[in-house]
Amino acid sequence: MKSMFAIVILSPWWLGALCLVGGLLSMAGGLLNLGWFMEHPKAQVFVDKYGYTGARIFYCVLGLVFAGLGLFLVTTMERPW
Repeated sequence: MKSMFAIVILSPWWLGALCLVGGLLSMAGGLLNLGWFMEHPKAQVFVDKYGYTGARIFYCVLGLVFAGLGLFLVTTMERPW
């Protein structure tokens, strides 16, 4: 029998919630031109490759995909509580 902790943590609903929050953060970083987001060393890979505007577009599209996936999981999966 699984413990309640494992059921709650491994639930697809929580994965959806994390995807939704991460997607919204990525979209905000690209749309609002957040300096701390776009100047991160891992973001510099995309800035160097696509330029600053291209990296912003990339992060907006990536955020839209993750937010859409998260919204789908949150609304269709059963809540763990």
